[in-house]
Amino acid sequence: PTRCCLLLYSFASTLSENAALPTFLHRFETSYLDRMNLDGVRALESSLPRSMFEVKIQKPTLSRHKSSLETRKASQMEADLNKVEEMIAMSRDKSKQVDSFDDLAAYRKAPIVVRPKTPVLAGDARTESQDEASSAAIFMQKLLRGRAAQLAMLAGKERRLQLIKEVRTAEMMPSEEELRAEGDR
Repeated sequence: PTRCCLLLYSFASTLSENAALPTFLHRFETSYLDRMNLDGVRALESSLPRSMFEVKIQKPTLSRHKSSLETRKASQMEADLNKVEEMIAMSRDKSKQVDSFDDLAAYRKAPIVVRPKTPVLAGDARTESQDEASSAAIFMQKLLRGRAAQLAMLAGKERRLQLIKEVRTAEMMPSEEELRAEGDR
């Protein structure tokens, strides 16, 4: 028996008198499936033309002519490949020149740049006492800014004091596991 014959026979044998037919079979005549056996399936198969059992797949024909879009894409790809090839060739030439000149050029440390003195305006001749006063003013500003940050933290702490107390009491309370362990003793 062929594969198609076995499939039809197995389908027919699964149907009983009380079994509901699949929904896709309502379009076809299926009354003969109730009384079909292997001989009936073979007879049905022999009545069908042989061409129904042969697979007919044709290879799609490809156009020998390229469209203008394909031609442009191919030429663009060719140009890109040529450009990359030239870049690789140039880098090889440069690497040969660098190798012959200095092997450690890439590892040399850059010189440290020394910052020049800040220029002073000609009409702004500051005395030593003015420099001390500006230094003192800058120092006071830093102190005040630091104190302002401290006060902001203190204000935030006071706003959240209730929450802090709640967390601390929760940490001090024994866990459920500890309570169970004490209860088991």
